[in-house]
Amino acid sequence: MFSVRCSMLKAALPINLALPPFVEAVLGSYFDGKWDKSFQNRIARDVAELSFLFTRGKLESLRGGHYMARKRFRDAYICYYLPANLLKTVFLLEKAWDSTNSWHEKKEFSILDAGCGPGTAGIGTAIFFQSKALEQGWKQFKLRIHSLDSSPEILKENFQLTRNFSHALQKGFPGLVVDQHLHHANLSEGWKALPPALRQNSLDALFFSNVLAEMGAEELPLRKTGENKNPASHEEQGNRGLVHFVHKALLPTGLAFFLEPAQRTYARRLLSLRDTFAEDSNFQILSPCPNILKCPALNLSEKDWCHDRIQWERPGFIASIDRLAGISKESLKFTHLMVSLGTPKENHGDLHRFVVVSEPMKGKGKFMIFLCGVEGRFRFELLKRDLSESNRGFCRLRRGDKIFLSGFTLKNEIKRLDQDSVVRLEL
Repeated sequence: MFSVRCSMLKAALPINLALPPFVEAVLGSYFDGKWDKSFQNRIARDVAELSFLFTRGKLESLRGGHYMARKRFRDAYICYYLPANLLKTVFLLEKAWDSTNSWHEKKEFSILDAGCGPGTAGIGTAIFFQSKALEQGWKQFKLRIHSLDSSPEILKENFQLTRNFSHALQKGFPGLVVDQHLHHANLSEGWKALPPALRQNSLDALFFSNVLAEMGAEELPLRKTGENKNPASHEEQGNRGLVHFVHKALLPTGLAFFLEPAQRTYARRLLSLRDTFAEDSNFQILSPCPNILKCPALNLSEKDWCHDRIQWERPGFIASIDRLAGISKESLKFTHLMVSLGTPKENHGDLHRFVVVSEPMKGKGKFMIFLCGVEGRFRFELLKRDLSESNRGFCRLRRGDKIFLSGFTLKNEIKRLDQDSVVRLEL
């Protein structure tokens, strides 16, 4: 099973995720055991090329599933990106588990992995629920995976990889049943691209991984706004189309997950989508933001954006590819959005609840961190001389924590805590 290793003082240390030990074995078997130096050199060259395309704004050459049509790129993606993305999926599912009680007694679970690629979300969900089944003492669990992609080549790889990982998971939990259905379709067709059975609020979870980054706006499930003098932008139409898609497909207790690269362009695009969800009374923003209507990062500066960073135990084969490709994946960086359907809205006016949106910083005689709340994003600081029992938790915060904080004053656009301030982590 996967592991999350941290101390009882959860906020004091970064989460350290570790891949299940069978992942490398499954991948090695998938490639017929050809995990020799020659194979790694070839994979590293193709990973380096993919990394350049992903990080240098060259994604227009990858859209429409074209790069997945090339065997060498599929191999590189599966070897290098799939393992890390599995852990990102598990990380988000763990956050969801803590946010909702509706999943805790479910023995059947149905997901759609939209723009599925090699099957990251489906495999990650299977890993997560196998772990939960063992933890909860369940006898059986059925996972139904609907995988949608425009690339027939990657759908074939997806099917075989999901099958291989399922067999490995069943060795640890024989009661796991994985039922997979492949859908060759474009997201631009919207929810109508799905079989009729999936259009009627039938899914427990929806996953959109790197959809905004790897697909052009013309490929998103647009929703027309009608003829008028001020037609909605393509981005706004795409946002509305995605919200409509999610609303049509999810069960009343369902959740939708969006995961994008930790790059400013795509992070801000995701924040724009976040605001569209926040404006719809059917949805609640669960993570990573406070449940406010407008994201302050979009309005303060075009340079503002948010991302997640989690530590992981980098496997040896990933470290080898890093070394050969001249890149590094020592931590996992990404940006995400998690929304729920059918959950009552929280109070938008709570001035004491914040989300940590930066790494902690130390200055001369003080601790500093950026927090986002109802009034926007501000730098908060605590002087070492003002440390007390009630505010000591401020020094242990990490990016992504949700906290209750009371007692602070404004000092030249910086909010400063004092000895009477109260800092409490909301689990």
